[in-house]
Amino acid sequence: MFITHDRDFLERVSTRVAELSPIYPDGLLVVEGNYSAFLRRKAEAIEQLQQRRRVVANRVRKDLDWLSRGPQGRGTKAKGRIDQSHARMAELAELTERAGETARAGSPVDFRAGGRRTRKLVSADGVGHTIAGRRLFGGVSLSLGAGDRLGLLGPNGSGKTTFIRVLTGSLAPDEGTIRYADDRPVIAVFSQHRRDFPPELRLRDALCPVGDHVVFRDQTIHVTGWARRFLFKDQQLEQPVRSLSGGELARIHVARIMLEPSDVLILDEPTNDLDIPTLETMEEALEDYPGALVLVTHDRAMLARLSTSILALDGLGGSRRFASLDQAIADTAERRAAVLHPARSAKPGGSASPAAARPKRRKLSYKQQREYDAIEGSIEAAEARAHTAERSMLDPAVIADHTAMARCAAELAEAHAEIDRLYTRWQELEAIREPAS
Repeated sequence: MFITHDRDFLERVSTRVAELSPIYPDGLLVVEGNYSAFLRRKAEAIEQLQQRRRVVANRVRKDLDWLSRGPQGRGTKAKGRIDQSHARMAELAELTERAGETARAGSPVDFRAGGRRTRKLVSADGVGHTIAGRRLFGGVSLSLGAGDRLGLLGPNGSGKTTFIRVLTGSLAPDEGTIRYADDRPVIAVFSQHRRDFPPELRLRDALCPVGDHVVFRDQTIHVTGWARRFLFKDQQLEQPVRSLSGGELARIHVARIMLEPSDVLILDEPTNDLDIPTLETMEEALEDYPGALVLVTHDRAMLARLSTSILALDGLGGSRRFASLDQAIADTAERRAAVLHPARSAKPGGSASPAAARPKRRKLSYKQQREYDAIEGSIEAAEARAHTAERSMLDPAVIADHTAMARCAAELAEAHAEIDRLYTRWQELEAIREPAS
């Protein structure tokens, strides 16, 4: 059993899907099959709900007409019919509430664009960056114009967030240059490192920082209507943000960034804590976003749907460009196989040559073999440490604390040093295993 908003994972792995939602009679829908089968059954369930609501609404209209005639028109045997009318009214109220939930689940998401049509809004020429002696990426050249949608891939610690900071101008590159169009474009960033709202801040103040109205697309919207657009109920407006779930906090951030007109929109792990209906409506909005888009996400479905090109950082200082997500994933798998199984990948098709045809390898000692077998996991653990330290260094509380910042910087340097040491050792062990000359 697994709980996930990763639709690609659901499609590939699940054999049975269950969704909790008030739109269903018992609050639960269970479907045998994968995610595609679930979507078909869900659409059928919603259509059945709408059909039942239409039937009951027609009956209720007739009931109200009959009730309006007064007692003289009802006769003496009308008590049962009156009770049935009231029951249908209660059912209609329930069906209307459930139908309203289906509308709220598809709440529209619409990002404001600045309207710039310049072909090159942002250009990178041979850009590279190094942290604590470790080269994260180098030689990156690209340009982003209106309508371009760049997907950014890479393992944890490969420098994706650092590349975004370089692209936005908040961090100077160690090599290469970043150029912006004249009348510098407005860049909006929706980051996984979302700033924290004060815990006692009311929801209404988080959604609407000034007054009781927001201005969106030249229209004035009251905070109540703005909150409903993001699936919040009226009674939640006075709640402190500390009482909200992670998904609700994520929706506040979406609401805030929608108020910022931009020429370049950068989404760094925007799917964290968002439910699937919100993800799908966000994708629809991003498809129509006329500016340039940079997308960093582990959601393969979103990357495949939106990206017009892919930049993949390999975590070793290199980068490659691809026309599609499938190409990037296939290339990553081939490069990984080449590192882990060099003899196997040397032959076209990826199959190993017969043992008699292979040059003889030197044998690792027992201790060296154990070290070799464990080294990949050690590298992943060190990269995770580096990623955690990088995230901590972007935390406003850490930035404001000199001691904490120094501690995080030292941790990051140690993690990168360990990564470099492990890769060097891996190459040494691979050299021992190379065919004897």
